[in-house]
Amino acid sequence: MAWDYIELAARMLGMTEQQYEALENSDESEYEKIDEMLCDKYEVSLDAFSRLVRDLLPMTMPQQAAISGELKHVMGVFSGDNNAYFRSIVECKSTLQCSKNG
Repeated sequence: MAWDYIELAARMLGMTEQQYEALENSDESEYEKIDEMLCDKYEVSLDAFSRLVRDLLPMTMPQQAAISGELKHVMGVFSGDNNAYFRSIVECKSTLQCSKNG
């Protein structure tokens, strides 16, 4: 299981970045803990959640990467002071094309 799907699930379950980092650094298996929390709240396993995210990701609005200019479908969280920026957690390349004129 890729760590990015685990982090996305943790954040969707309401964990802050600090809580997720504490879980990563604990002796408890983050996979098992997040899997248990997903089952309790949504009655879905972490494996099923990751498949669902992969299927839904292309349906999100494409975002243009600031540096590369590449279009990507993303799921993530707002971070920083006062949620000043968006941090992508899971992403895939978009098949859509951007025109230079907007």
